[in-house]
Amino acid sequence: VQKSRNKQVRELFPDGFSIHHAGMLRQDRNLVESLFFNGHIKVLVCTATLAWGVNLPAHAVIIKGTQIYAAKRGSFVDLGILDVMQIFGRAGRPQFDKFGEGIIITTHDKLSHYLSLLTQQNPIESQFLESLADNLNAEVRSNELKVGIESPASRMTKKNKEKYVFTGQILLDPIRILSDITYELPFKIALGTVTNVEEAVKWISYTYLYVRMRANPLVYGISHKAYQVENSFTKKKIDPTLAKHREQLVIEVGRKLDKARMIRFEERTGYFSSTDLGRTASHYYIKYNTIETFNELFDAHKTESDIFAIVSKAEEFDQIKVREEEIEELDALLNSFCELSAPGGVENSYGKINILLQTYISRGEVDSFSLISDSAYVAQIMKISSETDLRIALQYKTYGFFMIGTQKNAARIVRALFEIALRKRWPAMTYRLLNLSKVIDKRLWGWASPLRQFSVLPPHILTRLEEKKLTVDKLKDMRKDEIGHILHHVNIGLKVKQCVHQIPSVTMEASIQPITRTVLRVTLSVCPDFTWNDQVEMENTYIYIKEKCLYCRFNYTSLQASGGRQVHGTVGEPWWIWVEDPTNDHIYHSEYFLVLKKQVISKEAQLLVFTIPIFEPLPSQYYIRAVSDRWLGAEAVCIINFQHLILPERHPPHTVIELTGDVTPDMKSIAKADLIVTTPEKWDGVSRSWQNRNYVKQVTILIIDEIHLLGEERGPVLEVIVSRTNFISSHTEKPVRVVGLSTALANARDLADWLNIRQMGLFNFRPSVRPVPLEVHIQGFPGQHYCPRMASMNKPTFQAIRSHSPAKPVLIFVSSRRQTRLTALELIAFLASEEDPKQWLNMDERE
Repeated sequence: VQKSRNKQVRELFPDGFSIHHAGMLRQDRNLVESLFFNGHIKVLVCTATLAWGVNLPAHAVIIKGTQIYAAKRGSFVDLGILDVMQIFGRAGRPQFDKFGEGIIITTHDKLSHYLSLLTQQNPIESQFLESLADNLNAEVRSNELKVGIESPASRMTKKNKEKYVFTGQILLDPIRILSDITYELPFKIALGTVTNVEEAVKWISYTYLYVRMRANPLVYGISHKAYQVENSFTKKKIDPTLAKHREQLVIEVGRKLDKARMIRFEERTGYFSSTDLGRTASHYYIKYNTIETFNELFDAHKTESDIFAIVSKAEEFDQIKVREEEIEELDALLNSFCELSAPGGVENSYGKINILLQTYISRGEVDSFSLISDSAYVAQIMKISSETDLRIALQYKTYGFFMIGTQKNAARIVRALFEIALRKRWPAMTYRLLNLSKVIDKRLWGWASPLRQFSVLPPHILTRLEEKKLTVDKLKDMRKDEIGHILHHVNIGLKVKQCVHQIPSVTMEASIQPITRTVLRVTLSVCPDFTWNDQVEMENTYIYIKEKCLYCRFNYTSLQASGGRQVHGTVGEPWWIWVEDPTNDHIYHSEYFLVLKKQVISKEAQLLVFTIPIFEPLPSQYYIRAVSDRWLGAEAVCIINFQHLILPERHPPHTVIELTGDVTPDMKSIAKADLIVTTPEKWDGVSRSWQNRNYVKQVTILIIDEIHLLGEERGPVLEVIVSRTNFISSHTEKPVRVVGLSTALANARDLADWLNIRQMGLFNFRPSVRPVPLEVHIQGFPGQHYCPRMASMNKPTFQAIRSHSPAKPVLIFVSSRRQTRLTALELIAFLASEEDPKQWLNMDERE
C-alpha cells in the first residue's frame, strides 16, 4: 500500500478504509479490490463503476445520495433503477454470504420515487431514438460479417409471428442500451443488409424499440393518430404494426444521411446506396455526428494543428469534460508538451482533448488521476509498471515509451480522415494525414529521427543523432566506425548502421506509354532496398515510474514467447502508392500493396501497371509517391517527366462515300474519299478489275461487318474478297489490315488464323455493341477476403433480380462450383422472407 502513488489510498488504509473510482490508476484499483476481497479493509467508498463486473464479498451496500452528474445533459440527474439494482447486487454474494443488506439515503421528496421503483416492476425502455451511436454498431456488424447470416424469417415462428417470439438468434439484448437509428442505418446499407425503405422498415420490426413502441407508444412520442392510415377511399383504418410510423422514421433518417453524404437516398424509388464516405464511417466505426463535423470543417488545406482540432471535436470524446482541479496541470502540459496550438485552451473539452493527445505523442507524464483516465480514453492506452504488465501489453502487438497502446481512438479517427482525403483525391492532405496517424501510433513527432522507432537504441544516442542532424540518408553513406566516432560511442556504430538499413525503403522506376491522347499507361517497378529483421522489437524497454527512468533488459526468448511484435511483421511491409499532379493538386491513381518478406530478401522487384489521365497542354511532370503504412520516414518519390512524350497524332474527319447497287458515285469522288461503305457483292465486282482502278490498290484497311456470315449464303463472296485482298497486297507490297466484326463464335481462333490475325488481334467488345440492346449495371464491393466479399454480394444479386428482371429468366454466373450452391441457398433464404417463397417456381409445385 505504501508504494501506491495514490495519497488517499495510503492515508485511509491504516483505519480500515479505502476508495475506488475510475479516475484511479488500474494498479491502484486492483490493489484496493484485493485488499477488500481478502478482508484487510472493512469499508470501501466507491462510485457506481465498482458495481459492474466486480465480484466482491460485501454484506451491506449503502447508496449515499441519489443525484449523479450527467455530462451530456450538463446537470444532476436521479440515479437510474438499473444502477440501483446493480449496486444492490453487490450485497450478499452467493459464495460469500447467506443474505445482504441494501440501504438508500436520499432526499425526502425522492423517497416515494425509489420505493415505487423497488416495489414495482418497471419496463426497460429502448434508447434507440435518443442515443447517437453508442453500442449497437460493433455487435451487429460482427454478426453481419459471419458467413451464413441467419435470415429474418428464421428468427420467428410462424405461429407466433404477431407476438414476435424469437426462436433463432436474438440480435438485440433488451437490457443493452441501443444506439440511434441514424448511426446504425449506414452500416447496414454499407453491408448490403438494407437496400431500400421497405427492408429498413422490416429491419426495425426486429428491434427492441419496435416491441416497446407497440407496448408503450406515448414514451416514444407516438399518438393515437399514428395507428391510423388512410386507404384509397380516404377511409381510416387501424395500423397496429406502426408500419407507416416506421416508414416515416426511415425516410427522415435517410434524408439526414443523404445530406451528410453517407448514403445516397432516392426518395422517389425508396432505394439506398452506400457511398465511399459511408463505407469509411462503417469500417472505422465513426459516428454520424462526427461525420457531420468532418463535412463542416474538413477540407484540402487544413494544417496539422487544424486536423488535431477537428479530431478533438469528434463525438467519440463527448464524455470528456473539463474539471476545475485539472486546469492548472492542463496549462502546464500545454506549455511543456504541445508542439501545435490547441484551440479552445484548457477551459474547453475539445481543447483538453487536444492537449492530452499532444502530451501522449510527446510522451509526457500526467500526474492527475482523472487526467490519466481521460488520456487513456483519448489514446486508449494502458500503464506499464512491471514486467508482468509488459508481458500482458505485448500481446496487443503494439508498444510505446512509458505506455503501451491498444486500439487508439484518435489514431482510428485520423485513419478515417486519411481514407476520406484519399478518396477525395487530395495529395497533400492524404500525405499529411497518413503521417499524422503514424505519429500517434509511434508517439513520435514528424521532426524526430526515424531511428527512434527502434527501441534497441538508447535515448542519449538518439538525442545525439538529432543534435548532429544525421539523417537516414547521411547515415547510409557513412561507415559504422565513422558513426561511432561522431556519437562518441565506438561500439554503437554497428547497431545504428543495422537499424538504418532496417528502415523500409524502396526504389522506383516508371515507364510510360500513351494509349490515346488522354490516357497514359504507367508501368512501375518497385524494388525493396532494406534488410529484413525477424527479431522481436522490444529487446530493451524503457519504463517511466514517477520521476525516474528505469532501463530494463528482458530475455529475448521470453519476449518472443510473450507475443512481442517483430520489427518487420511476419508477412510483409504495407505501403501506399499514389500518382499526384502537383499543379492541380489532384491524385489520379492510388493503391495499397505489400512488399513481401521473400521479395525483400531476394531483392525482387514488383511490377505495378495502371492507367492515368493526361491533359493538354501537357503538365511538366507527375509525382509517384510511395509511403510506408507503418514507418515514419519511410517513403520514396519517382518523377514522371512529360518533356519528351510523343502523343498519338490527331486525325481530321474522314470523307465517307457509299458504293452499293443503288448508289454508284463517279470515279473522281470515289478516288478522293477516305472511307468507302459498300456491300460484299459490289466490292467483289469492283475489285475484280483492280489493275485498272487505283483506289482499289490504295486500300490499306478492310473492315468486314458480320463476318460470321461466312457460314451462310454470302460466305463465298466474303472468302473471295479476303483472298483477293491478300493477293493484291502481295503484288503491290503494301500491307492491308483486315478487321472482322462478329457475334460470339465457337471457333474464333480458326477465323483469326485465316485472316492472319494473331492472338493480340482478338478483341471482345462491350455488350452495348449488339443487335439487342443490353443495359449494364456495375456495382463495386470493397474487401480483400474472398468469402466475405462474395457473401456481401448475395443481397444485391437478389435485389437486381427484383429490379431488372422480375418476371423473366435470369442467369447468375459465379466463380466456382461451391459458389453455385451457396448463392442459390442464399437467394432461397431471401425468398423465405417474402409473402410467396415459391414465386420463382413457374410450375405447379405438385408437378
